[in-house]
Amino acid sequence: MRQTSKGNIHSILTEKEWRSIEQWLAIMEKYGHYNDDRIARKAKKKMGLSYDVLGYGTFRIVFDLNNGYVLKVVTRRMGFLSNELEINLFRDCPNHLRNYLCPVKEFGHGWLIMRKMTRKVSIEERDHRKKLVKLEDDFLKEGIHPGDLNEENLALSREGDLVVLDYGHFSRADFWW
Repeated sequence: MRQTSKGNIHSILTEKEWRSIEQWLAIMEKYGHYNDDRIARKAKKKMGLSYDVLGYGTFRIVFDLNNGYVLKVVTRRMGFLSNELEINLFRDCPNHLRNYLCPVKEFGHGWLIMRKMTRKVSIEERDHRKKLVKLEDDFLKEGIHPGDLNEENLALSREGDLVVLDYGHFSRADFWW
């Protein structure tokens, strides 16, 4: 995982893409009152990135970089916190739990890049439900509250293990106290 600054030739993003994201971040507050769908459409249009949108939530929009990675960009101020939580949790969590977090490849102000995971999870399957309960318990034992842990935020690794795609709503006990 690497923090990337403007002008770093090793980044997945181009200079033009960085500028587009920076321009969006500079004006996004104007659209904070929009609903999630409308702000995602506005963000995509204003950034002008050529990538497909995989999804969006209340605070971020996710683009498919078409190279095995996704780009998450902040759409509302709280998205900065979600990005920070994902970056710090991936970097600082115990190794045995890091394997269950989608890897953060690189990040910068208002954006991060993660590995793209495509194997969907169905909580209806008994085996997946059992794994989810165990995963939640494992995080809680380490003092990490796995907020928003649902099948939309999960995928399966090649080995069939659960992987959390969006852990921007997780929290550490020491973070809040």
